[in-house]
Amino acid sequence: MAGAPRIRALRDQTTHKPTDAAIRVLLKIDADEPVDYRRVRLACGDECDMN
Repeated sequence: MAGAPRIRALRDQTTHKPTDAAIRVLLKIDADEPVDYRRVRLACGDECDMN
């Protein structure tokens, strides 16, 4: 019998995306406030990827 399904988020640390002024307005943050962009790849178990 299979174990309980497990979904993991694997962070892509190579993708960088600058935050533009419109996003900063929506987030209500100043131009000097640091913002990190996070992109992940979802994986279930040890084998399968879901993009």
